[in-house]
Amino acid sequence: MNKPSAPCNTAPSKHYAACLSLRKVFMSDELEQRYQESIEAIDDGRLSAEECIQQQPDDGLELAELLNLTAHLADRPRVEPSLAFRQQARRNLLAQLPDRPVTPATSQEPANGGWLEALWERLTKSNGRPAQILAIGGLAMAALAIFFVALIALNGGGPDKDGGINGVLESKQPNLEVVESPEETPGEAPAAPVAEAQFAVFIPFSGIGPDINTTTAGLRTTQGVAEIWTEKEGWQPLGKLAELRVGERIRTLDYSEAVVMFNDGSQMTLAPGTEIE
Repeated sequence: MNKPSAPCNTAPSKHYAACLSLRKVFMSDELEQRYQESIEAIDDGRLSAEECIQQQPDDGLELAELLNLTAHLADRPRVEPSLAFRQQARRNLLAQLPDRPVTPATSQEPANGGWLEALWERLTKSNGRPAQILAIGGLAMAALAIFFVALIALNGGGPDKDGGINGVLESKQPNLEVVESPEETPGEAPAAPVAEAQFAVFIPFSGIGPDINTTTAGLRTTQGVAEIWTEKEGWQPLGKLAELRVGERIRTLDYSEAVVMFNDGSQMTLAPGTEIE
């Protein structure tokens, strides 16, 4: 039987640590148990390596070889790979792996957009040229309908029941009478220049203008300032478009002009410095 060269000269704890991986590969469960018992006996100083081998006549040769190998491994320093070595080994391993296919990035369209394009493609893909003409006609009709609806909404819903136009800029003076051209009486001196009718047709302003009917008239200031008389505040300026009622007293300042419009379509121009009631 071969005996180990010098297993007793090495600390048993180093024996066990150095041969830990070896015994898992080369030992059976029974031999591993005897090896561990021998290491513990040597560590406690109860037995020497030769005495441990002599107590195992059946497995003495294998146990002697393991104790001898453990002694040699325990005497050598443990080798730890450096960080650079581990990094290089990792790069070598990655270099041997096959390349992963690169998936090109695809543009994602918004979920709620592009419905017109989808509708167009659906119509033209199945039916061809006739479907294109039909789709163009349908889109044109839809755009035309939207245009007319928007136009009606901007005009305020069209003319009202009295024939006037909505969206009026009105004067807030109550109990006004229809403005008539004053007549001159023989023997009386004319008080102020009277405006004469110059146009015979009244053209509405597409929903922007005073509400003219049989009891009211409209006033449009074309230049400068036109004023209206009130008992509480005296002369007050009017806007560009105003509504006149029965009893109204209005005048134009210097370098100012205005046009009075009646419901029958006639108009009367007020020259600068004109006053009527």
